[in-house]
Amino acid sequence: MVLMNSNLKDAAGFTNVPEGWYKMHCIDTESPENDGVSTTEAGGDMWTGHFEIEDGQFSGKNINYHNIMLGGMSKKGKPINTGMPGGLCEFVNAAKVKWECAGCGKTAYGSLVHGSAAEDKGLDKGHFYCPNCFADATMSYDTKDFVGPSVMGYVSARLDLKGRPQDRIERFLAVGDPETTRPVQSDPRRRR
Repeated sequence: MVLMNSNLKDAAGFTNVPEGWYKMHCIDTESPENDGVSTTEAGGDMWTGHFEIEDGQFSGKNINYHNIMLGGMSKKGKPINTGMPGGLCEFVNAAKVKWECAGCGKTAYGSLVHGSAAEDKGLDKGHFYCPNCFADATMSYDTKDFVGPSVMGYVSARLDLKGRPQDRIERFLAVGDPETTRPVQSDPRRRR
């Protein structure tokens, strides 16, 4: 048996950050050997990153294991919605991730057109479009570019599988976006 000594002077319990918008960036990925990409049981591609709050009272606090679905099929055999809040399209726009459109071959940095901007062009506001050719976006990108850029993330607490509160990123917006002054619609699965 090995006898160990641990200094618990700086030990602190886990505390959740208060619900709200925080400036943050991805500091690392769950599977660095695969640039954070793994495959779900259903065959969908998923990126998992660890984020760190950059400023304020909670500067340095980590929000771990945020999953972003990159595509593929769900367990129900339907295409994965990459446009959902806190998902791929929102993150690409917020972090201004470099990507190339498969339709026109041009490069963009974030800039996916959606919502009222798409509607203004006569397009379905529920889809995401290339800002160059206005075709449904099919993009090529490098998940290494997900690490580093600052974004605004809306953090809330959800219960994990064991019933414990766990910080979760619900939404992503660009730093300076005026929407970050508004609360995010409540999700019934969240607990405080």
